[in-house]
Amino acid sequence: MKQLSPAYLISATILIFLMSHVRAETLPLKVFVLAGQSNMQGAGAIKANPRSKNGGMGSLEYIVEAPATAEHYRHLVDKDGNWVERKDVWIWYLDRKGNLKPGFGSNPGAIGPELQFGHVVGDYFENQVLLIKCAWGGKSLGRDFRPPGAGGEVGHYYTETMRLVKEVLANIQNHFPEYDGRGYELVGFGWHQGWNDRVNQSFTEEYAENLTHLVRDLRKELGVQNLPFVIAETGMGGMEGKQGRAGDLMDAQKAGVMREEFKGTTAFVSTRPFWRTAEESPSGAGYHWNSNAETYSLIGEGIGLEMVKLLGEPNREKVRTANQKVKTKEEKAANCRKLMKENPLDYGLQATCLTEIVELLGAKAFDDVLAGLRHENAWVRRTSRQLAIGMPNSDTLKWGDYLSEEDPQLSRELIQILRTQKNSGPLLRHSFKGEDLRISALRAIHDLKDNATFEMAALATKDTNAKIRKTAFAVLVSSEAPLATETLLSLAEKADQLEPHVEAITHCFERIALGKVPEKKRSTMIDKLISIARRPEEKKLALVELQKVPSIESLTTAHALAKDSSLVEEASLAAVSIAKTMELKDDKMKKKAITMMEEVMKLSNNKTTKDEAEKFIFKHRQPTFDFFD
Repeated sequence: MKQLSPAYLISATILIFLMSHVRAETLPLKVFVLAGQSNMQGAGAIKANPRSKNGGMGSLEYIVEAPATAEHYRHLVDKDGNWVERKDVWIWYLDRKGNLKPGFGSNPGAIGPELQFGHVVGDYFENQVLLIKCAWGGKSLGRDFRPPGAGGEVGHYYTETMRLVKEVLANIQNHFPEYDGRGYELVGFGWHQGWNDRVNQSFTEEYAENLTHLVRDLRKELGVQNLPFVIAETGMGGMEGKQGRAGDLMDAQKAGVMREEFKGTTAFVSTRPFWRTAEESPSGAGYHWNSNAETYSLIGEGIGLEMVKLLGEPNREKVRTANQKVKTKEEKAANCRKLMKENPLDYGLQATCLTEIVELLGAKAFDDVLAGLRHENAWVRRTSRQLAIGMPNSDTLKWGDYLSEEDPQLSRELIQILRTQKNSGPLLRHSFKGEDLRISALRAIHDLKDNATFEMAALATKDTNAKIRKTAFAVLVSSEAPLATETLLSLAEKADQLEPHVEAITHCFERIALGKVPEKKRSTMIDKLISIARRPEEKKLALVELQKVPSIESLTTAHALAKDSSLVEEASLAAVSIAKTMELKDDKMKKKAITMMEEVMKLSNNKTTKDEAEKFIFKHRQPTFDFFD
């Protein structure tokens, strides 16, 4: 095949960029409305609380760094770790407006569904996008958002939402001076609301009908027939949280939009899989999804993906029309490629055609998907990645052949595909030199459990690059694989210098604190860590963790440490705490615990510790009686 000259390729790239830039400036503004109550406002914490017991889990800062989620959310931060601000997506939210970035939740320190929703639709459209968010806490559909068609008094917040949407659309340039009057299209409505109906029996019973009226009425009032409408269910509690009225409301939410009259124009997002427990979240406020930023991001992404499906129907119709007169799969695939060539800047159509080609050809569409992974548009790349992951009879090794330092964008996409494939660990050990690709590869091994990948992580903990070391330790700390525990222990034991030893042993305790070590094995592991600890500081960490697994074994360990003059008070206090919370299964165990508390009283100089030990002894010592003749 004849090679194109570099000059030609550069000229073509510049021409495509200019065409895209000019075209984008002439396309109408795509407008979406997001409405609901406090969970559409959003309580997803942005900052990781350094004082939290779980290390800031569930915050936005945490999920852009954690190995399990960082690659999925890498678009939220730039190369310097600053939050990305999207100039191609505007947001208006009551008293706040601007380019889309974190901080448009219920307060500037929080996010809601708008953030990830905006990224999804922003990637899908070449057009400028505007999000109009109308949300207030503690509002029901049965009263506050009650639509006219439901009968009774129209809800104040239904009226207010309609008023605000119309006001913003009538004054776009006042709110966003960059707007040049090119016109707009109202193309979608996202809804996340339901808690205040869930706690009211009559509101729950009429929710489906009220929601149906809401869809009909807002379409009529906003003047857009069949306006795409997507609802995210009120799924707090997760897969186990569908009992009683909560379950009734979720059923009603789905029934209200999945009617025959709405076919192809409404969608329902199940949010129960997005639930994260309080232990892995910034708070325990279940009604606000425990303030978990990952949950709010998944909800926004879910609404966005369903919205794009509804908006993609015209593209699917183009594909069907193009293939009406041909019969073979190869001919149909060729027609799809022709459509893609004729519409290089219609990213939605590009993604639809790629999906059709894979459905037609399966693994034979490898080259088409590979080209999609190299595409300039994030939506086309996202679609191609999902197609590659689900491609039937896909050869994992074939994807690995294209890993290259020279094409970092393609390599990042391939790494995300490989992390989902069996036996891909050796491929992820590719000798990347660049920091960015090395970190992506390390994060990917988080999901794998073979020896080779953990050897790679162990080696990276000794790297001279601080970011590489931090990522490697994060992988070992958070992985579900038991081998990660063994790897960290080995690093702590074999470290020939104090600093790497302390780093490894500290991360061992962090892994224990995150619950990654089975409870039955924690005491044994803590004893092991104490035996290899080289400073009192590590032993103090052990005392903290021992108190979380109260048993006669952990009490014995704490009691032994209390005999160390550098640890006497910390260990004595820990011993008392363990004794008070452990289960005393028999008299023999009780007697042993009392003996250790008596020794603690002799060792400690702290009055509170002594008093608590004495109370324990008094409570559990068997009374004795002296009888005199």
